[in-house]
Amino acid sequence: MAELNQRRDEVLVTLEQEGVHREEAYLLRAVESWVLVYVIDADDPEHARAIARASTLPIDQQHIEVMSAVIAGPAAVEQLLGISR
Repeated sequence: MAELNQRRDEVLVTLEQEGVHREEAYLLRAVESWVLVYVIDADDPEHARAIARASTLPIDQQHIEVMSAVIAGPAAVEQLLGISR
């Protein structure tokens, strides 16, 4: 993830293509492991995922490889608060 901060210009190009306003990642320490929380604010999340999967940009391909290696899949989530203005 630190590399993404160093490649900010490339990241901004891909976010624009995907219609993503913001991406955030948090690593939380659980009792016996770590939990990655990944937040994406997009106009259309399904469209953003489709664009990302179809992208031929090197940064997108690398991001898919890294995420595939570190995640077990989506988790059940209960939203406790969601306020927009």
